[in-house]
Order: sequence, then structure tokens, then C-alpha cells
Amino acid sequence: MPNIETIQQSRSWVTVAASSLAIILLLFTPVSATAQGSNWRVALQNEKAKNAERLAAIELQGAPIAAKLQEVNKEVERHNTNRCTYPADQPEVCAWYENERVRLDTQTEGLRSQLIPLVEEQERLQARNMEIERRLRCVQLPIPCSSNSDCQCSQSCAAFADGRRNDPGICQPRP
Repeated sequence: MPNIETIQQSRSWVTVAASSLAIILLLFTPVSATAQGSNWRVALQNEKAKNAERLAAIELQGAPIAAKLQEVNKEVERHNTNRCTYPADQPEVCAWYENERVRLDTQTEGLRSQLIPLVEEQERLQARNMEIERRLRCVQLPIPCSSNSDCQCSQSCAAFADGRRNDPGICQPRP
């Protein structure tokens, strides 16, 4: 039958082994993140390609709407240059003119309501692709950092997770 001293020694060895394993895993964590460093580039390149496809689709979808809006704007311009005047106390003489104005305004608003979300999405995707380009061009060296602002390209300062080290973090790429 094992005595209490043997059991306590076994527990101590288990504790030491578990602590050693945890330290080893923590030491290898930054290495595995660095080893996977090319994955963030691939992820960004894939996102950029997907955005480019969507931008092309937006262009195809928005072109006929924009063309129709230009036509309606020309009609509005013609309408506004040919004002209708009516005799005193007879506004009904120009009722057709007012009806045409309402029709053109309605048409313009309908086309704009279709076009605005496309333009907003297009601008968002273009801005994202510009950010992706910046990140792909920018090569971040694994430099020590104390905050995200210290990392010029990656904007991600990764500190050690064990909390026992006073070392600064290391700038890490982040998609």
C-alpha cells in the first residue's frame, strides 16, 4: 500500500509535468502563429478576389440604372426649362405640368433608391480592397511591441498569454 509521502511525490511530479507541458505549449504558440503567417496573405488575396467579383457584378447591375437615371435627369431639365404659366385663378391649365413633375420626381427617387445601396456597397468594397492592398504591401517585422499602435502594418500586438513574463508582445499579422 503506497504511503502518503509517495502519493504527495506523485502529485508533485504530475504538477511539474503539467506546468512544463503548459510552458512548452506557450513557447511554441508564437512559432506556430509565425509558421502560419502565409495564411493571412492567402486569406486577404481571396477576400480581394471575392470583392473584385462583387464589384464587377455591382457595375453590371448598376449600369442600366445609372443610364436610366441620366435619361430621367435630362427629362427633368427639359421639364424645368419649359415652365407652364397659367392665367390668374386658373391653375388647372398647368395640371399636366404638375403631373409630369410628380412623375419625374417619383421616377428619380425610385432609381436613386436602387442605385444608392449599390454605390455604398461599391465604395465599401473599394475601400476594403485598398486596405487589403496596403496590408499585402506592408511587411511587418517581428518587432517587440507594447500596444497595437507600435505595429506599423499588422496593427496587432500579441502578448504572451502566461502573464508571468514581462517581455513586450510581438507584432503579428492579422487579416
